[in-house]
Amino acid sequence: MSNKEPIRAYKLTRADGRDQCTGTVHYEVGKTLVHPSPDTSNTLCSAGYHVGVSAIDAIRNRANATGKPWRYFEVEVPVGAQLATDGQKIRCSSLTVVREIGPADVFGADLGKRCEEVQVEAATWKTIPWLKPTHTVTDEEARPLLEQWWTATAYWAKQRGVGPGRMPRRACIVRSAADDAYDAYAAYAAYAAAADAAAADDADDAADAAAAAWYYWRSWYVRPRNVLYRNAQWHILGLTTPNPYAPLVSLYKLGVMPIGYRRIDGEVVFVLLSPEVSA
Repeated sequence: MSNKEPIRAYKLTRADGRDQCTGTVHYEVGKTLVHPSPDTSNTLCSAGYHVGVSAIDAIRNRANATGKPWRYFEVEVPVGAQLATDGQKIRCSSLTVVREIGPADVFGADLGKRCEEVQVEAATWKTIPWLKPTHTVTDEEARPLLEQWWTATAYWAKQRGVGPGRMPRRACIVRSAADDAYDAYAAYAAYAAAADAAAADDADDAADAAAAAWYYWRSWYVRPRNVLYRNAQWHILGLTTPNPYAPLVSLYKLGVMPIGYRRIDGEVVFVLLSPEVSA
């Protein structure tokens, strides 16, 4: 592609075709919008028109979008009009609305099938053996899933300007009270009891019960509710970018609980809790 060609991007609007944020900018096919006073710096969130690199990105950029049913527009950003981008969002000083697109263009024609697949997957969450593995999970079983997680998180970290050297790649599995890598293994008993009592369709009921002891576990990136929801969303949206949530779900299903990063003996380590199972 020539660097003189306009950039193709996407905009999510309210049902009336106006922008989600202010409701003052009207998107119409064939219309060219020129911002009256754009911020010319490379600040991502500032004065200008905000569009998505892909149609899905346009939705992500407006997580709290209102004015349903939403409308989707394909736009062109002229050469030199791009002011800032993070690879997902573009802020620009002008754009031309090329065409309106429909849900099938955004989500794919097989959206219904993917929704059905997620419903089937969600039904399996009730049988996740929270911290009750059927066998002692080995390092060899956990390592490939951790490699998938590291690969995916490294991809997203790079999108946000975080170098690969900033992503620690050491992990350890806490198996018993004798393992002094942690000082609160006793929380397992409370956690297991809570899992028995919790509603089967609410992962966080079980998980939060041990939060007082496992205070450091509350990292959002490994919390069951967040992980299960995001993994389902990934499939529904048909995203092809690396998915950091799928390997964590696979660990849950083994009876392994990722706790998150902790500093142990001066080194940052990703910790998994997985009790040994007696023969």
